[in-house]
Amino acid sequence: MTASEAPPERRQFKRAQLPNDVVLTIDGHRHPCSLIDISGGGVALWTDLRPDIGKAVFVEIEDMGDYQGRVVRHLENGIGVQFDIEEGRKFEIINKLTENLLSL
Repeated sequence: MTASEAPPERRQFKRAQLPNDVVLTIDGHRHPCSLIDISGGGVALWTDLRPDIGKAVFVEIEDMGDYQGRVVRHLENGIGVQFDIEEGRKFEIINKLTENLLSL
């Protein structure tokens, strides 16, 4: 497939990489993990855990806040979590991302 034949980008928000610590909570159990990247719509996390697709989780991101979400994909070394939040809160995340990136 050539670049001109590549499928269109489906993501609503661009992703950013930050060094923030993360705690993933599943069924009341807290698991430290690392942030691969984050956007206004969700996160990719480095973790050995493989919760079921659709599983409700809680993600605490250092200096960013706490977010409810659900597992939407398994990655080679982690998982993808989509946030279950309203549009306004997604833009709040984007603003925090900008602040964090500018402070690096």
